[in-house]
Amino acid sequence: MLSVWLLSACQGNQPQQETLFREVIEVHDAVMPRMGELMQLQQALSQRIEKLQQDSARNQDSIAHLTALKEEVQQADRAMMEWMHDFDSEMEGMSQEEKISYLQQEQKKVEALREEINTAISHAQEAVK
Repeated sequence: MLSVWLLSACQGNQPQQETLFREVIEVHDAVMPRMGELMQLQQALSQRIEKLQQDSARNQDSIAHLTALKEEVQQADRAMMEWMHDFDSEMEGMSQEEKISYLQQEQKKVEALREEINTAISHAQEAVK
């Protein structure tokens, strides 16, 4: 009797696991197309910095600001690459409860990543207008 209850309890978590997995992937899939935009902004910031460096004495503050924005963009890109590398979509060897817990943690991570990427893009866009 207990084994039947445990089996049904584990199967009851399957839809939750599938929903969490789908939500994590949906956030990833929504953010991924913006990675090209990050690269374009990084290039635009680099060009702007190079131009300002021609008269670096007068443009120190602007160069420092744009360099910080470029680092923010690069960090957002690195964070996405690291998350994709570390994400374990197979979740081999994990119990159902561990899978759900893992996916809940990954959901928080990918949502924070989305915010980091969107913020970096917004800041960089403002600077290269």
